[in-house]
Amino acid sequence: MKKWIIALVLLAHVGGLAWFLLRNRGAEPAPAPEAAAASQAQPPPPPPELTMARFALGVAPAAPLPAKLAPLAQDCRTGILVDLGSRQILWQKSPDQPAAIASMTKMMTALLAMEAIHKEKRLDYATRIPVTPTAAKIGGSQVWLDPKEIFTAEELLKCVMIKSANDASHLLAEHLGGGDAAAFVAAMNRRAQELGCPGMKFYNAHGLPPARNAPENEATARELALLAARLLEYPDLMRISAIKMDWIRKDTPKPTELFNHNTLISRLNCPGVDGLKTGLTNKAGNCVTATCLRNGRRLIAVATGCSTAKNRDRLVAGLFDWGYQQPPAAAPAAKATPPAARQPGHGG
Repeated sequence: MKKWIIALVLLAHVGGLAWFLLRNRGAEPAPAPEAAAASQAQPPPPPPELTMARFALGVAPAAPLPAKLAPLAQDCRTGILVDLGSRQILWQKSPDQPAAIASMTKMMTALLAMEAIHKEKRLDYATRIPVTPTAAKIGGSQVWLDPKEIFTAEELLKCVMIKSANDASHLLAEHLGGGDAAAFVAAMNRRAQELGCPGMKFYNAHGLPPARNAPENEATARELALLAARLLEYPDLMRISAIKMDWIRKDTPKPTELFNHNTLISRLNCPGVDGLKTGLTNKAGNCVTATCLRNGRRLIAVATGCSTAKNRDRLVAGLFDWGYQQPPAAAPAAKATPPAARQPGHGG
């Protein structure tokens, strides 16, 4: 009897071993955790930062400006029309001459805010920012901030990009500068150097003229086109800049309308225009950096120093209409060039 029991036990072991070998025949050994991680496809690295060196604008052959645009082009101080897809200049006037930019300053303020939100993660659209006494004292185009109030970062960005509010821009600068607006202005100038824009010089975050006879914020038309291209990387900001009219304090005793200072959007309804920023001081004249998208083709126009807002808008609207009639050039090939080294009015 004992022999039969031993034989059955041995048979069971042999059968189990045979089943295991058949089940795992042809199976490959499981990779080690390190090997498994290495075998997964790695995400591509982020594209190189767009700087002036990578902007590399060439001049595209284009038809002469229509006769009706010639006097308007003569009226502006500097300007440029860029086909962003091909990085070609379709029209230009003194594009590398620094000029006062008034509230187009706020484009750099907005860029640093976007980078604080999306890259540095030290700000959120819902971040609540108390109004400071110094911000409440900033004049010109404003939303009449009160030190008793608190606004979200998104509300302040709307005030900056739609209403061109100087007080809101200063408050953002103070908050992002750790309580010191001058520290934020220093960061604006550092960022301009990093982007390869030596003509950009900032003395405040909003664009109002400083003390009498002091220099105003300035930049070249080419540099402003690059700054616009950087802001186009943030669709949420572009959505704000395209709003015709909005409100803050809507359900309070102090409702405040935000009517877009970019009249190409708010009054003229120029097809495809979705941004970006106007400016006005006595020295800067009437200025605008405008972005436009039609049939998948993106153009950027800059005009500074126009004698009137009407002339400014007629020039830029005409440049867009004319620019889209020009045949698009081929898009530029990717380059391996390293990023560049760091290097009186109402202000609307």
